[in-house]
Amino acid sequence: MIQYHFLVSAGALFINGDLGILVLEYLIKSLKLQDVIVVLNSNCTEEYKNRITDILNSNPIESRIWITTKTFWKDDAFLNKFRKCNFAVSALYNHKIPNEIIEMLNGKIMNLHPSYLPLGRGNDPIPWGIIEGEVQGVSIHFVNNQIDEGPIIVKKLIDHDMSSNAGQIYEIAMKELFHLFKEIIADWIANKTTSQSQFGKSSYHLSQDLENIRHKLLTSDNFEIEKVVRIINALHFMDGRRAEVLLSDGNIWKIELVMEKITNGRVN
Repeated sequence: MIQYHFLVSAGALFINGDLGILVLEYLIKSLKLQDVIVVLNSNCTEEYKNRITDILNSNPIESRIWITTKTFWKDDAFLNKFRKCNFAVSALYNHKIPNEIIEMLNGKIMNLHPSYLPLGRGNDPIPWGIIEGEVQGVSIHFVNNQIDEGPIIVKKLIDHDMSSNAGQIYEIAMKELFHLFKEIIADWIANKTTSQSQFGKSSYHLSQDLENIRHKLLTSDNFEIEKVVRIINALHFMDGRRAEVLLSDGNIWKIELVMEKITNGRVN
């Protein structure tokens, strides 16, 4: 573990998921922070909160955890501690950080985002990248008053193809984000990094957008999808023969389905 010797006494973390835990542990061990603020999603589980608590309690630092609510941004205890922070990091945090909070640190807040910005702003960037046929990647950027629109500090493409599913890409994205974070965090805190405004084709989705897709699959009369499923299964033989399809990437892909019945009858 690299140890940095510049003066950083306090930091704020807006975190979620395993990536958030990795970021927290790395910053505590590498920066020797004296004071840590941790802000969790409004829907975080008690199990996740307990994991964070155990990490903080096992280190000799001042710390406090807040759960996001509509009113906590104006909590005097939070604001007093936040003003003392030298920087903040957001990792998979699902809430928009108010502009007045950003301004308290003069914009010294970075966000770890699992898309190749400006593509994939907002929620569920990896599934939408698959649906829309876009490149996949990761970005670390400054937080501003718009969602995922701050200047890019670093970003990287992720190799994938038509066989890659959202879960597989997500696992790669988390590893790449943490790797890039470790590479730049020291220079970023010391104001030695550069950044670039976002440009080019962009996309944005709300959390409800993907749920609408799920809902449609369960409530619509999906005759064409069912027909494709029947064709793929009809061309699946024990001797290894499978359905083959020419896709837009110019390659022929062999396809087989994994299906599991989860209800006995029609879903209303």
